[in-house]
Amino acid sequence: MLLKNKALAIFDFLTAPSEKLYERAARFHYRALQDVMNGKAAYAGENLYVFHYFPESAAALGPRAFQNTVLAAGIKNEPMAALRLLLTDYKTLAATLESVVLSSSEAAYYLLKASREQKLALVQPDSIYSGALLRDPFWALRTWGDTQDEKLLAHCLQAARTQKEVLPGAAYLYLYFTPEADPADFVELLSTNPMYAYLASRHFYDRNIEFKYFGLKNLTPRWAYHFITDGFLDDEEGLIETMLGSPDWLVEYLVESERYKDLPYCGTLVEKTMKKAGANLQTIYLKLWWERTQEHVKNLPPPKPPRVPGTEKTEGK
Repeated sequence: MLLKNKALAIFDFLTAPSEKLYERAARFHYRALQDVMNGKAAYAGENLYVFHYFPESAAALGPRAFQNTVLAAGIKNEPMAALRLLLTDYKTLAATLESVVLSSSEAAYYLLKASREQKLALVQPDSIYSGALLRDPFWALRTWGDTQDEKLLAHCLQAARTQKEVLPGAAYLYLYFTPEADPADFVELLSTNPMYAYLASRHFYDRNIEFKYFGLKNLTPRWAYHFITDGFLDDEEGLIETMLGSPDWLVEYLVESERYKDLPYCGTLVEKTMKKAGANLQTIYLKLWWERTQEHVKNLPPPKPPRVPGTEKTEGK
């Protein structure tokens, strides 16, 4: 039971942004994709990123999107977008899209989760799905947390023992279940995957594990946000520079930290983001957010001055 409780504790970590900035941008680009699907507009080069930034747009378009060869190619390049579309009509689209979904352990996890919740009859043997999960043991263990499948847990623990020198996910699980192991021995491997570097920073903090900003490989704005929010890296400037590549995560950080109230500072970051992430499909909504934020901050009441001990008036004086 102790082992199981420890495994389940792994699943508690932060999720994606929920700012309305993202929702507005998704709706806008969904309409643009509708025009492409209906033959009213060409599929411009910049739109190749729509399914990466907004995978749910594939589901909003529906199965008819796959009848457009250009849209179909864009969806096939993004497993999470393929998953969203697949779940709109699993029986019809499984033969075409399931292999794309199973190329990603994370997408495979959400497919299996949906199959349990929606009672979908999956078309392939269980071994195909567990094999997709086990390419990244974390997602396999997370599936075990949902299902209590003891065979899957055994596979995860075996991977942790036998692949800890080659897979960041296996190294992370090995350290998690082996308290006597030295995390410093795995810092280099964990640094190749920002998600596992972040999780290791959270769960092995009291074991003196430490990562360096310039040592992290393939750091994305998403994980830069998590690192800076939890204070696990001391290079604030570098982490913010990374977040400039993705307006949604930058806005999430500015709101969470309340640094949006510092208009000169916030304005500088917005300007830098517009230059660095000009091709990002969310920048138009970053401009809108910034305009509204300035008005909001200007209308805030002035902060109350701090009280100085001994200066308060008392009754009768």
